[in-house]
Amino acid sequence: MIAPATGPTSPRSLDASSVLSVRHVTRAFGGLVAVSDFSLELRVGELIGLIGPNGAGKTTLLDVITGFTRQQTGVVVLDGVDVSRWTPERRARTGIARSWQSVELFEELTVRDNLRVAEDTRGRLRYLRDLVVPDRRSLSPFAESVVDDLGLRAVIDQRPATLPHGVIKLVGIARTIIASPAVILLDEPAAGLDDKERRELAALIRQMADRHGIGVVVIEHDMALILNTCDRIVVLDFGRMIADDTPSAVRTNDRVVKAYLGEPTDGAAATSPSDSSTVGTAP
Repeated sequence: MIAPATGPTSPRSLDASSVLSVRHVTRAFGGLVAVSDFSLELRVGELIGLIGPNGAGKTTLLDVITGFTRQQTGVVVLDGVDVSRWTPERRARTGIARSWQSVELFEELTVRDNLRVAEDTRGRLRYLRDLVVPDRRSLSPFAESVVDDLGLRAVIDQRPATLPHGVIKLVGIARTIIASPAVILLDEPAAGLDDKERRELAALIRQMADRHGIGVVVIEHDMALILNTCDRIVVLDFGRMIADDTPSAVRTNDRVVKAYLGEPTDGAAATSPSDSSTVGTAP
């Protein structure tokens, strides 16, 4: 169960207006244009849902932002600095964090030690040393507060192999928050979770933005989670943005309904809080 936020907030400053700027980005693979002239401004503490039909270019866009794929045109700017030519590692150290569909934790370490790795800039070197000579340093007050916020106190000394899938997902997200990023990109974080875990995850994502001032972009199948949690929703179709608006406006946008939601706007809303719509992500 995710607890109400009580501890220290993130050490990152919250006084900037735009933390991430994606400007006129295009990425093609041969004759296929995966992302076409895409622009986006993400503000501090803002939560944006990124949706679209299968092959729309959503995951490719995250790959461009994180540096795993290089755009052909356009720039990616973090906190006013052009990071377009930076490696994924440098972008991650500077403040762009990505949570993958498959959570990769160090199976030999406890939850506590997995979280300590996120606090250490030498990360993997520290991990390798800990396998030989375990380090018993405590988590920082901020990391401890994240543990409590996410309800992980009861499992902090267990190893990942002993935990349910939903808890493992929370550990992965906790590790991402503890690294104190400016931006978190979530690719289908609710995949494989049950209804209760999805509701808790939605509360967690909202809390990350509100309490820690992290700009969040989330790709998700679950339209109820997107519509009920996000400040804005950006819709991609064949690599082009076709909408960037509030959830209430997007769910009744005829172009979005035709391209993605697939339900009429007259009578009932495209997706009610109890519904979910499932589509795939882009290659």
